[in-house]
Amino acid sequence: MAFHPYTPFIEATYPCFWLAYNGDFWKNDAAQKMPAAHAVETLLHTIQTIYKPLNAPFSVLLPGGGSLTISPLPAGLLATAGNETLLSSGTVGSQLREPLSSIFAVLPLLSRKVDESGLRYTEEIQNSCYNLLRLASNLESSSSLGHGSFFEQPVDITLLTESIFSCVETVCRQQNIPFTLDIPSYPLPVRGNKRLLTEAILNILRNSIQYTRDGNHISIQLQEAAGKAIVTIQDHGLGIKAEHAPHLFEAYFSANPYGDGAPPPGAGLGLTVAYQAARSFGGSIHAESEFGSGTTIRLALPLHSGNHGVLGSSPADYLLNRYSPVYVQLSGYCQFPDL
Repeated sequence: MAFHPYTPFIEATYPCFWLAYNGDFWKNDAAQKMPAAHAVETLLHTIQTIYKPLNAPFSVLLPGGGSLTISPLPAGLLATAGNETLLSSGTVGSQLREPLSSIFAVLPLLSRKVDESGLRYTEEIQNSCYNLLRLASNLESSSSLGHGSFFEQPVDITLLTESIFSCVETVCRQQNIPFTLDIPSYPLPVRGNKRLLTEAILNILRNSIQYTRDGNHISIQLQEAAGKAIVTIQDHGLGIKAEHAPHLFEAYFSANPYGDGAPPPGAGLGLTVAYQAARSFGGSIHAESEFGSGTTIRLALPLHSGNHGVLGSSPADYLLNRYSPVYVQLSGYCQFPDL
């Protein structure tokens, strides 16, 4: 997929707009549902015409509250809309994306300028950028779920789970962990949001991959029971220490189970996002683990009555976009497309 300056903002939970200097205009899903979207497009055209060139980001107030931050990039204007009531964590996440966008734009050019021995440095930069992008995504999602500032829609959890499994099995082959899938042959529509449910499942899978050991294998099972769809992710990895189990879904809790003195991995937001998603969509999440034997996490979601407007999913939705939740949430454990 060709890089555009707005690409890292496609999955953002807040409205984002892009106006290229050649006149091309784009907005993400959140922006399309924003009441003032047309006014923002008109504003960007006006700013581009009157004030070009711009040298620094600036903010303007939007009708009805909130603000619009306009950032000049080499190929056009990027505008991100926020609401003053959002948690500061969401703001931090959005601010992380802007410099990352510039770095991602330069990396393909840089990789063509260095010799083979220098490519490992561009790969290290890329991996670090993806780690920051994952942090930004989890900060934004946690903020969005905490405030209910997301768009709920029925999602076919059968197709979604199948697509995620296919992607993870493809991009995580270098981990040499067998994956198995057991899902029904019929749709299971649930209350939810496609992107947030994808991130929830991927965050659970990331833990299963991250805390691995010899002989680990990961199974994903989906079943219908008592009016709910239940996604069960079971691994045979390192497991969770008993003293850590009560804090598993707490925000910013992270612990190193290896006992080697290394700092805890991650910011401790991945399973928090999964917990918040389950609760926000009327469901629940539970974990069972024995240290040294593995972990089982069950995500239960209420079924949605009717098939009208149910969103499906395809592996291509994730694999063809190098900034999709699959690559972002599994950064460090997956094979990225070439720069």
